Amino acid sequence: MAKRHFGRRRGNNQRGNHWEAYSPKVQRIVEFQSTPEYLNWLSVEADPEIVGFKEQPGLFQIGKGEGRLITRPDMFVLYRDGRRELREVKTLEELHEAAPRVLRQLAALKACSEANGINYRVVHSGHLRELQVQLQNWQLGVSLITRKETDNERAIRLFLEDAIRIVGACCVGQLANLGACSEGDIFRHVFRAAHGGRIRTDLDRNPMTRRTLLWVS
Repeated sequence: MAKRHFGRRRGNNQRGNHWEAYSPKVQRIVEFQSTPEYLNWLSVEADPEIVGFKEQPGLFQIGKGEGRLITRPDMFVLYRDGRRELREVKTLEELHEAAPRVLRQLAALKACSEANGINYRVVHSGHLRELQVQLQNWQLGVSLITRKETDNERAIRLFLEDAIRIVGACCVGQLANLGACSEGDIFRHVFRAAHGGRIRTDLDRNPMTRRTLLWVS
């Protein structure tokens, strides 16, 4: 069985670091060729509406001969409601320079996505910087939920989820006061419940603390 580790750099390339990590969402080791791609993955893990993804999903093309357009998107994303999306991750510098190679790549992404009835999205490093608080939270969160949940842990998590449903909304500190487990374990259970879309949090705006707000999704 592959070792489950999180956010390990495996060298450098022209766009930043080569990352390797364990994804709870697809339950396997994933690799990314740049830091922006790694941060995009964290945003995917944080989104409970996304149920699956494939990094570097392969070659997409449309047309033949000189008019052929080819793209190798950075990620294929599947949403809970069945929507599909191809993502290309770029730095702001790449978009601002508008090199012919980048323009051809984005044109191919748009054309191939539309031809296959798939949404497309260009995620840039500026957008990822705006998600800094959320991504820092989920860097911690994903590291806490890489290990498989035991039966006892699942029972405690379900108890805590029921407590949130009963009161409608509360904070992490109030859950800790129930005494069902340690505060560190509370964080793990909250991240796991939020990761699965069973509760909502304000982790997109505020760091994870005892004051973190929780409510029923």
